[in-house]
Amino acid sequence: MLLIHDLSARWRKSQGEDEGVALVLVVFVMLIGLIATATIAAAIFFVINGNLGNRRSTQAFIAAESGRDAIVAALTAAVAGNSCGASTMTANSMSQASGPYFDTRAQAVQVAAGGSAPTAWNSAVSPACPTKDTSYIVIQSTGYGTSSVAGQKSTILSVYQWQVTPHTSQSGTMAGTNGSFHGVGGGSSSNTLTGDLVVRTSDYTCSGSSIIDGDLWVLGGSDGTNGGNVTLTGGCHITGNVFANGAVSTNGANPSSPIIVGKSILAGGAITMSSNGTSVGGACAAADGSSCGQVASGGAVKLSKTGSAGTIKGAVTGKTTPVIDPSGWTHPDGTALVGAAGPAPTFAPPLNSAQNGGSISGTVYAMTTWIEFGAGTAWQGTPTAATTSVCPANPNTVLAAATGPVILDYSGSGCSATSGNTTTITLAAGNVPRDAVFLVAPGKTMKVQINGSLTGPSSPTSQIFFVHQSLNTGNVATDCGRPSGDSFTSGSVTIAPRIMVYTPCGMNGTWTGTLTGQFYVGGSMTYNGNFTCQPMSWVPTPSPMPNMDCKILGSGGAAGSTTYTLSLGNLLSQAEQ
Repeated sequence: MLLIHDLSARWRKSQGEDEGVALVLVVFVMLIGLIATATIAAAIFFVINGNLGNRRSTQAFIAAESGRDAIVAALTAAVAGNSCGASTMTANSMSQASGPYFDTRAQAVQVAAGGSAPTAWNSAVSPACPTKDTSYIVIQSTGYGTSSVAGQKSTILSVYQWQVTPHTSQSGTMAGTNGSFHGVGGGSSSNTLTGDLVVRTSDYTCSGSSIIDGDLWVLGGSDGTNGGNVTLTGGCHITGNVFANGAVSTNGANPSSPIIVGKSILAGGAITMSSNGTSVGGACAAADGSSCGQVASGGAVKLSKTGSAGTIKGAVTGKTTPVIDPSGWTHPDGTALVGAAGPAPTFAPPLNSAQNGGSISGTVYAMTTWIEFGAGTAWQGTPTAATTSVCPANPNTVLAAATGPVILDYSGSGCSATSGNTTTITLAAGNVPRDAVFLVAPGKTMKVQINGSLTGPSSPTSQIFFVHQSLNTGNVATDCGRPSGDSFTSGSVTIAPRIMVYTPCGMNGTWTGTLTGQFYVGGSMTYNGNFTCQPMSWVPTPSPMPNMDCKILGSGGAAGSTTYTLSLGNLLSQAEQ
């Protein structure tokens, strides 16, 4: 019995000890659970707070993009409806009852040709509507993610390309040479051509003391594969622009006989110029726009120093970074001339089909399309408005006695003015009160000599058309029918009527004198005189001759009006600030 009692006491004692251990274990497990619960709760609280912050940040970013999209939509609609105003360039939702909000503004930025797209908001640029001169649209938009603008916010800067597409509608035509056209001069004398000069095929050299008081257009043929290069030599002065399908180079300039281009030089090919007093852009005016005075090439640009320095008013751009001798070229104010690589220049209107998606329509080549005057061309009008005199021995008598438009027809086979293959028309001094057209047969050589001064009314000014008929009028080409060109001489006489010389054969020799009117020459021509282009037309209707203009661009130009399609382009970049 004692043994049993002892064992029972020991068992009871061990049970009490085990209960204490169990209690400790229970408390320990509870503590671990409490810690785990607190950790999980803290983690959950952290995640909740993080998600709340992320939500507010995301809401702010989305609100900023919503502001950007509001500007984009408003600007797109305003441009389509021609209703853009200052309010189009701003947008905000700050007046709504609750957030998220956005506060957005936009600006139109103009960058010089070859310049880089903006990367920051320019506080110096007002939020005005974009124009045809705009390069980029910069939108700065701030979004707020809560109902309080003091809360989470996000600001983004978005840069869009601004697209400008010119559309030039042809309203007339003008004469253009289909061969080489040369102006020569020497000493202190000069020869001046007032009006645009269009060289449709072949290259062109502006030499001596030549002055072109207008723009020079050298087209390179219908598709840009026939010539199109320009050489400017010492003494050449072009008051307007040079538009060349090919390359432009200079030669022989010096300080006493510099090369002067009053506005811009745009070339599809390389531009290579030495300084020696050469200047570009000196005649630019505010109306010409900020791009006036530029030198822009679709090829390489090299500006080297020879003698005195040259100046260029505007930007210099090329296919690759231009090579410019800093000691030889500056801006007119003396600041450094720095070139930049950029896209090929855009010709507006296009020179030829290669610049117009393969289409001739609307190009300068189309505006100067050869007009066919052949043996079957009707000049009389319907009903008959012009009288006809066949091969008159004394054309001055016919001209002086005319009471209306008169046709002097020397195209007949038995005409006494024709000797062999040459038809000679000689005018002495006399009066020309009415318009007149002289006709010379195709296949002959036309030789015109004006030996005395011609008078005529000043309002309207009378006109004389010397027309060497085209051999083939069915192909819109300069079909001469003779191996050599025609000739026109006037000497130092005064000629009041406007004169047009139309020949598919070109001109032999060097024309000298002073004339007002038009040369419509299908081949080569060399001049050393003063020629002022003036619009001309033949009054009897229907007239075989459209109104002949003297310039491509501007009021009254053959290109008519140029309109522009403006549109927002692609999003180029966006950064959160």
